[in-house]
Amino acid sequence: MAKVCTILVLLTSCALIQNASAQNALELESELQGYLPSNRGQSKFSLQAAKDLLERKCSKVLLNSTASTQFEKFERAGHKFFECVSNIANATEVLEEVEAARPTGDLDLVIVKYCQRIPQAKKCLNEFNEQLLVCLTPSERIENANMMRIFTSLLDALCHKNGDSIALFIAEEGPECLEANKDNIVECMNATFAVYLPDEVPAELPELVIGSKQCIELHDFEQCVLNYLEKCKEVTPSGIVESVFRYLRRETICQVEIEKVTSKHQRNGAMLAPKLAWPMFAILAAILASQSGVKFLL
Repeated sequence: MAKVCTILVLLTSCALIQNASAQNALELESELQGYLPSNRGQSKFSLQAAKDLLERKCSKVLLNSTASTQFEKFERAGHKFFECVSNIANATEVLEEVEAARPTGDLDLVIVKYCQRIPQAKKCLNEFNEQLLVCLTPSERIENANMMRIFTSLLDALCHKNGDSIALFIAEEGPECLEANKDNIVECMNATFAVYLPDEVPAELPELVIGSKQCIELHDFEQCVLNYLEKCKEVTPSGIVESVFRYLRRETICQVEIEKVTSKHQRNGAMLAPKLAWPMFAILAAILASQSGVKFLL
C-alpha cells in the first residue's frame, strides 16, 4: 500500500511529459510537489521517474516487444486527453464565467453550457482509457471498468436536471467553503500520504485494485474532510461532498466493508485509524479541484 499513493500523480505527469518543454516540465514538477505531503518535499519524484515507472509496468504486463510501441501510444493518448479536457473546460475561464453570472442570475446558463459538454468529455476519457487498458492486468481491468462506470455516473449525476446540484453548491458558497478549508484538506492528506508515500520512487507499480483495507481508509479520509467542511457557514457544501462519498461507497464493495469493520471497532471501543484510499481519492480530488479551481487537475 505504501507505493500506491503515487499513482494519481504518476499517471497524470506521464501523460504530459512527452510534449512538455524543459521549462514547462520544471514548472509542472514543482506544482506536482505541492500535492505531496509537507514532510515529503524532498521526495525523489520526477517526471522522468514517473515515465520510467509506468513504462516498466507496461512491459511487465505485455511481456513482448510491443510494450515500447504501446507505451508510446499511451503517451500520445494522454497528451490528446489533456488537450481535449482543456478545450472542454478551463478552470480559470469557468470560474470567471461563474463569477460574472452570479450577479445577473445567469449561473444556470453557465452550468448548462458545460454540462452539455459531458458527452465530449466522456469520449475523450474513453479514448485515453482504451490505451491505458492494454497496460493493465486482468484484475486491474475489472477494477478500471468499475471506476470508469462510477466516474461517468458521477458526471451524469452532477449534471442531472441541468446541473441543479452544482448550482446549489455554488449558490450555498461551496467553492468558498472548499477554498477556506484547502489547507485543512491537505492536512487530511498529509496524515495519510506521509505514511504511504515512500522516500524513493518504487521499483514497480502494485496492482491498482480496491480491497477491504482501502475501503476503511476511504471512510477515515471522508470523516476527516467532512469534519472541516461541516464548520462552513452553510451546511449544503459538506452535504453534497458527503453524498459523493456515499455514492462511491454504495457503488463499490466499500459500504459493506465499512459497516462490518465499523461495527467491529465499535464493539471493541476502538477508533479507525486515519488513512487514505487512493482510488477513491483520485475521483474525489478531481471533483473537489474542479469546484475550487485547482488548475492542475484540469
